[in-house]
Amino acid sequence: MYLYKDNFLTESTFKMFNEEMLNSYKPRPEGWWTKHGQLGYESYGKGLSGENFNEDAPELVLGENYPEENNYVRSAMKMGSKSIPDVVSSIKKYMIEDIEFINPLARMMWFQYHSNKHKVIPHFDDPLTGKTRQQSFTSLLYMHDTWEDTWGGELTFYNHNDPVSILPKSNRLVIYSRDEEHWVNEITHDLDDYHRMFLFTAWGTDNDI
Repeated sequence: MYLYKDNFLTESTFKMFNEEMLNSYKPRPEGWWTKHGQLGYESYGKGLSGENFNEDAPELVLGENYPEENNYVRSAMKMGSKSIPDVVSSIKKYMIEDIEFINPLARMMWFQYHSNKHKVIPHFDDPLTGKTRQQSFTSLLYMHDTWEDTWGGELTFYNHNDPVSILPKSNRLVIYSRDEEHWVNEITHDLDDYHRMFLFTAWGTDNDI
């Protein structure tokens, strides 16, 4: 299952959240993924971008696990974004009211930044603890200013050997279940410092299997 909704945030909220994400960005130190190996990030990096993950994987700004326990406040502080509680609550509301998800709970979140040097290979997102892949979901909210159709960077789903690609258009919300194999096509623009960036949130639900 995968879907997307355009113009998810209001113009004013998008502008504020975009500025916060840009201000939070820091190039990762050399060996960042390996140094975080005790937290599982080395295996995540390999699964995301292959054996050369230290160079090829995107940058992350990490939030808290189980962020709903404090209404996303600690994640907002850690990620440098006062907009996070309202934005994530809006995604949750959309899941409940428009997609009819049952009890979606955010398990983890981060900002993710892709330059034209990064890649994402075909992979499945892991199921969340206590949930099946069909009950586990990922939401991506694209937060860069603009994205041209010719710039690549599409999120692509395997779809039974008939790939479906979704462009990372600004203010586009994508939601998919974790039983969907996917990857990101090569970013083709030559703007080394311009990032394809999004808010990543992992969700567990009580949806019927």
